[in-house]
Amino acid sequence: MAIALIATGCLEATPGAPPVDGDPASPRRQVPRDDRAPRLGAAAAPIEATLFVDFTCPHSREAFERAVAVGDAPGDVGLAVRFLPLPGNLHAATAARAALAAHRQGRFLPMARALFSTDHHDRASVVALAGVLGLAPARFERDLDDPDVAAHVRRDVAVARALGVDVTPWWFVNGVGFKGKLDDGRLAAIVEAERGYVAELTARGVAPSRIHAHIMAGAAPLADAPAPAETLDPELRYAIPVGEGDLAFGPVAAPVTAVLFADVECPHTRRMWRALDRVRTRFGTELRLVIKHDPLPRHRFAVDAHLALAAAARLGHGEALFARLIGGRGLRRHAELIGALRAVGLDPARVEALASAPAVVEEVRAHRHLAARFGVRGTPTTFINGRPVVGVIPPAHLAELVAEELEVARATPDGPGSVYDRVLADARTDAAPPTPAAPHLALAESAPVTVGADDPTRGPVDAPVTVVAFLDFECGHSADAARALERLRGRHGDRVRTVFKHLPLAMHDHARNAAAAALAAQRQGRFWEMHDWLFANQASLDRRAIEAALPALGLDPVRFARDFDDPDVTDLPIAAAEADGQARGFTGTPTFVIAGHVVPGLIADELLDELVEGAAR
Repeated sequence: MAIALIATGCLEATPGAPPVDGDPASPRRQVPRDDRAPRLGAAAAPIEATLFVDFTCPHSREAFERAVAVGDAPGDVGLAVRFLPLPGNLHAATAARAALAAHRQGRFLPMARALFSTDHHDRASVVALAGVLGLAPARFERDLDDPDVAAHVRRDVAVARALGVDVTPWWFVNGVGFKGKLDDGRLAAIVEAERGYVAELTARGVAPSRIHAHIMAGAAPLADAPAPAETLDPELRYAIPVGEGDLAFGPVAAPVTAVLFADVECPHTRRMWRALDRVRTRFGTELRLVIKHDPLPRHRFAVDAHLALAAAARLGHGEALFARLIGGRGLRRHAELIGALRAVGLDPARVEALASAPAVVEEVRAHRHLAARFGVRGTPTTFINGRPVVGVIPPAHLAELVAEELEVARATPDGPGSVYDRVLADARTDAAPPTPAAPHLALAESAPVTVGADDPTRGPVDAPVTVVAFLDFECGHSADAARALERLRGRHGDRVRTVFKHLPLAMHDHARNAAAAALAAQRQGRFWEMHDWLFANQASLDRRAIEAALPALGLDPVRFARDFDDPDVTDLPIAAAEADGQARGFTGTPTFVIAGHVVPGLIADELLDELVEGAAR
């Protein structure tokens, strides 16, 4: 199922993170200590963990309980809890201030657990929680409103931005970042790896009291916080077009239409859908819900799922399949999509064939272009009679918005077209696109790139020059770069070793799948065969095309499918490679590192030769 999409971000936290083996060359960031932050465990430990949370985020709840266990570990581990209230979570900042107010009375842990245990984080609710926990009520309310408490939350947000943290939960263990809730075994392995590194530093003569400072001294400094992205204006209306082919729940004549840009693999989209569906039950025929396809590139199965939805709609089962997918736990394997198709009475082979039809592909593409045109940068984003709602909001607040729009619709003069069209007569027809990141314009210095045992290489290990290439299998320039590297080896022979590093870009919808295919093929000793096939077939990188090529590449299809869907084989190594590239500031492909110099983009063979000759001297 091939489709070219425009990239956008996701607001969810994705479990899975780069492995850490105690290697001091692992990418580390300087995470500043804040003595005022709530802490668990040792106060000044050689292993310093930091956890960014949002009390309205269910993934943060699970991560926090694991953090408590870390804090109960032996005295070599300390954990600071920091706050990142996410956009769209109306009372997340209130909850963070409540936690800090309780911290001032020495009751952070019970308040944090209470906040994670409830869906109610408005002021009245957190004040009631304080009473239940036995906090001094007047002092709690005074601290809740203290500007210093609000400033503490803003500082945490600024640090998060400088570290590149935009979702919760997000961990840093001695400066190494991990996104997601992490399971117990993974977290224990990370801490044990750091213990090994601490022991190594101790053996080198670093005093225990200086170990954390020593580690931070060698870590990358904080970047300046990026300017906040332009957002949709909640005071404006946006004329989101709806058509006959859209998935829709409710009558066309409904006075209020809510358009949801959805990704069925995004847990926040599923939460918003539940809220919308509850509100629809209350308002009945006065509310129509319309779905727009917005599969995000970082979700491996989302593109296939939304193509299948568009195909299912043509077979009369679109709404049933959407309800099945959005009501589940999220797509974690391709087989789950196949099972959902069968569950709603569809033949998977027929749907997959129809999903490749140009009209279906164009429909999903058009929805993604529509999202970009109106400034939608993540899922879920909902427009209620054109008024934007970014992220997830509670059903009660959603019902208030719908009730307000009902009043507007009733006051709209009669005329031609639907109520929706008349309400949006003067609405905006687009939104300004995000400003692209500035590209690298010149050679820059790079920290040494570690070549791991699992990194695919060509050429002898003892070659005088090593060229590390960060590539994306769906990038046309990366394909040209791969050919340039082969020509380079042809000219220089055993004097050059080339190393492949994965850097799938969000703008390419099949880049992560292609990287996963290469890693699965690597398990069978066929990385370079798959590498060459992927670059030669960039127009057909969907799963079906890759699976059709397996026999010709000498791969066992059963083993390939098992490895392809195994996060330990694919997702974790890809995340590790991405983290390495991102920590170095690499934002595009191809990017070469030659003798400590960063070469962004494709360059002429003569310049490549010049750099290699200079490195060999």
